[in-house]
Amino acid sequence: MKSDIFHAYMALLRQTRPAVSVSHDPDCMDQEEGPVCMLQTQVPAIVKAVHNQMKEKSIKTRQDCFTLLKELVIVLPGALTNHIPALIPGIQYSLGLVPIFFKSFYKVLYLLICTSNQVRQFMV
Repeated sequence: MKSDIFHAYMALLRQTRPAVSVSHDPDCMDQEEGPVCMLQTQVPAIVKAVHNQMKEKSIKTRQDCFTLLKELVIVLPGALTNHIPALIPGIQYSLGLVPIFFKSFYKVLYLLICTSNQVRQFMV
């Protein structure tokens, strides 16, 4: 069930991708109320929800969390910059509990999230 919700939200994120590059703008209230601006206002709530889900025992749930964060930084490069400290405990928890063959996957996603301004270059 959780996975279905994650995948539905990721599909919405993919449809929100702007035709031109858009960076995270904390002053988006001054701009037109488009989907990207509305998404920017949801980033703190998304991070909070992902933070809680990253503590789940289910590897699938944690994988979905990382995939959702990846999609978010593709749509809004730099959106997680101010939220990395909130995500680090969940990332560390995930790295400590996953089987060894998943650790490289999580480490790569961790690096991509930490350098979220550069993610667009690698994922597109």
